[in-house]
Amino acid sequence: MFLMMQSVFNSLKINNTTTEDSIARNRIFNDAVNRLVIGPVHTFAFTCSSVFGLGCIEGWLHLANKDKKTTTSGLQRTIFVARYALANMIPSVVWDRIPATTITSALGLPSKLLCSESPRLEWRRKRLQALRGTLAGTAILSQLIVIVQVTEKSKEAFSDRIFQGREPPFNVASQKEVVIRLAGKTSDTTSLSMERWGRRNIFPVFECSSQEIQRLVQRHGFLGNYGFPVFWRVGDGRYGDPDSWRGMKIPKQWLLNKTNSSEKILLLEADSVGPDDSISSIFSSNMATNADLDLYEATQGFYQLERLVEEDAPPHEVLKVLLVDSQAIVKSGGGHTQSVQKYVMSLGLADIIIDARDPLLFAIKEWLDQRPWDRLKTKRLWGRKKRRPVIVDSSSSTFFTSIKASLAPFGYDVMDIADAERMYGSPKDIPILVNEDTSLATIHTVRKLLERKITISDNVCAFCGEKLGLVELDSGQESPIVTICSSDVYDGLFRIVRSLAVQGYSKVEIQDQVDTHKFVVRNSAEKQLGFPTL
Repeated sequence: MFLMMQSVFNSLKINNTTTEDSIARNRIFNDAVNRLVIGPVHTFAFTCSSVFGLGCIEGWLHLANKDKKTTTSGLQRTIFVARYALANMIPSVVWDRIPATTITSALGLPSKLLCSESPRLEWRRKRLQALRGTLAGTAILSQLIVIVQVTEKSKEAFSDRIFQGREPPFNVASQKEVVIRLAGKTSDTTSLSMERWGRRNIFPVFECSSQEIQRLVQRHGFLGNYGFPVFWRVGDGRYGDPDSWRGMKIPKQWLLNKTNSSEKILLLEADSVGPDDSISSIFSSNMATNADLDLYEATQGFYQLERLVEEDAPPHEVLKVLLVDSQAIVKSGGGHTQSVQKYVMSLGLADIIIDARDPLLFAIKEWLDQRPWDRLKTKRLWGRKKRRPVIVDSSSSTFFTSIKASLAPFGYDVMDIADAERMYGSPKDIPILVNEDTSLATIHTVRKLLERKITISDNVCAFCGEKLGLVELDSGQESPIVTICSSDVYDGLFRIVRSLAVQGYSKVEIQDQVDTHKFVVRNSAEKQLGFPTL
């Protein structure tokens, strides 16, 4: 029975598939078997048994000397009856039969084994043939159709589980040294990481299967004949629940290999920045509370993931990396306050902390420091205030106020375009930092500023959360436009930690590198400052 089901299933597959396709095909088949065993298979088996039984009765009617009992003829008659019933199962589907004489000739049985034809025999045989045809032509065919339909449904269910993040990852040799990242509801940084690293090097954990996640799965999870699990889903606030991880296993080949060493590393990451691509949310004073992956969820996820590694995996070190606003305040019930960084390190909740704000501020300052400030020395008020003007074009007062306060200690005077026009007459020679609610809105604003000749490409910087559309921004410009993308910066820092870890740096050394080196992006391309080569 199951061989027949396997045959039906194999008819749907494509030859020369990869190992990943083979695993997917096996999972679909096993699901189809589980669906069929209770209902359709039982019906199919009962129908086949009934058709076979009717065939045996019909074969018995063809025998001569039915009451004669001899060892030789008894064995021959048993063989004939069984083979007659079996041979006529398929012809029953089209209300046909294979003659008894054909069966005896094919088996080499004596013709005297059969009785002579008679109207009575023909009448009985026709009735049995009608019953066989009714059962086989309706029930068997309908159940075969059901089997094919259920197999297709199993294939669809497999794809649905991939889209919903409930299909466990494949254990294949081609997917090795994988980073697992907790990413909340959605993460521009993780989307960029998957674009750069590929589906075989990072496995994210999301809280939902939103439209953004669906696009991510469609892009990375369906490159072969079947689907490929590219993320796992855990409900909001359920990171510490073992049931949320039921079925999830971390293959031993996902462990990272240290360079020139046999030591292994399980690298776990968490992006606790926020769900959207708005930079203003990063510079908000309540950034930590706005993040959909809070500190407690991230650390609970780390704990559960450590326990999901295969039992036969070699001894390994666990490295937990947390991207968070490290200076956010954690307040106890008794009123005691401390920074997130101190709180995490005191309890050992993470090993490496990547601050969400400082690298971005460093990137802005690095860009501003390289502007041609000599052009403004002859402008009105420059000599008296001795502060370098910077225009921030943003619809977010939170972002404007935060950037103004952050750049003031470095001698920069942040203003909007209206103030710049009033104080300097023209903003053309003043650096403009553009940030809108979304990356696409930021790109549109930059394009309009250039079209209206309010500024020049050397003096404008697009500051946004995701890489979407940034390549198009440079088209038609004499010189490339500088872009500072938070997801680009964070992805670079995550990769730096990974590189240092596999090179054998200690956790303290890695944290020192992350704290003292920053990552800046120019012309939509990365520039590393003092980091090892990846």
